[in-house]
Amino acid sequence: MAESNEKPRARNTGKSMLFRAGAKETRRLLPYVCIPVVLVAVSCATNVLPWEPPEAPPPAPERRAVSFFLKRVETYLSRKTEDIDLLEALSALQEDIATDLPGYRCDVPGAREAVEESVGRCKAYLAAVSGDDAGIRAAEGIVRFVFNELRIAPRLRPSAENHGSDEAVFPGEVLARKRGDCLALGVLHLVLAREINVKLHGVLVGTHFFVRYEDGKTRRNFELLRRGHSHSDPYYRRRFRVPDGSSLQMRNLTGREVLCVVLFNVADAYCEARQHAKALRIYERVLEVLPGFAEARCDLALLDSKAGNHRRAIAGLNCALRCNPNLMGAYVNLAAEHIKLGEHAESIAVCKAGLAVRGDDACLLHAIGVAYHSQQQHKEAIRFYRLALASDPAHVLCRSNFKRARQALRSDCRGAEDSGPP
Repeated sequence: MAESNEKPRARNTGKSMLFRAGAKETRRLLPYVCIPVVLVAVSCATNVLPWEPPEAPPPAPERRAVSFFLKRVETYLSRKTEDIDLLEALSALQEDIATDLPGYRCDVPGAREAVEESVGRCKAYLAAVSGDDAGIRAAEGIVRFVFNELRIAPRLRPSAENHGSDEAVFPGEVLARKRGDCLALGVLHLVLAREINVKLHGVLVGTHFFVRYEDGKTRRNFELLRRGHSHSDPYYRRRFRVPDGSSLQMRNLTGREVLCVVLFNVADAYCEARQHAKALRIYERVLEVLPGFAEARCDLALLDSKAGNHRRAIAGLNCALRCNPNLMGAYVNLAAEHIKLGEHAESIAVCKAGLAVRGDDACLLHAIGVAYHSQQQHKEAIRFYRLALASDPAHVLCRSNFKRARQALRSDCRGAEDSGPP
């Protein structure tokens, strides 16, 4: 889920994180394909009524999913106490997924021993810390220890050899590979802090993860992709467009909730392995603990769409937008779902609502062009394709659709000439 300069990565949702999830907002967006076929035209006014997510999703049939299969992890998720041993829980998770996802398996010999050794070294490193401000000084010391003593490097962008389900998330892997994204670094810091009794908390903002020290008197954020640089809360809220009243973003997460953020990324790996039924069940279990996790709702909707259940996907995306009205990937995916059902007016309304949040979003402008293109309204389609390309000249699919729309418009003009009076 790593992102350079903490900017939200152009990815899919709803998934660097988050983590690998950071790339989510565009990575797995439903693609807009070129439209060479003639679709049934539906009248659609240029000016549409304002759109907003409905108050409640429409009723849907019972989901047929496998039972929750991560049995060892479930013992931690089902505990009434929110404070869990994160290292033990992650070890249980590794055992649960080792067969399904060998890329997530910690194959480093003595990984648990390496983590325990690092804990011992960290305690010795902080032995001289004392006084009234010992807590915040210990937190600063853990950050210095990870980057200076353990020599762990922030991974700002995915690398060719470290992409997808083999990304280092578990502490033993991070120690062995000497690098990690924002989630991996955060988990390592939280494991060390818990063993040393330092009040560090994980914090989720958009699709980004950092840690925060807070003891009731002192509060400080540590941006791990910048080796512990401290940003203020307003900085994160502005950078990631955190909606007012968010039930999840920018608050201190419990150990159980951090485990769910890791599970969210594991579900991505199951998707990449085409084990969609298991990915779906993980998303559902994560949402039972974190109902305000908009990205998880968006990814769950994408699985519904893959299964052909577009109405349920629309309901899930509406719910994601109620959790986070600034989630641009959800607008694009929701518009795509309406197009698939021939609901072009609704698609355009959704896109315009998204453009009210981010007025130059090329994906939304392209989506409006697709809606008009689908109805053979080629002049309007060309207009919005031009706007999208002005915002993002590298949008390959938009450029392809733009060319097709221009060709179709020329064919329309020639057809009109041929059918005119002699």
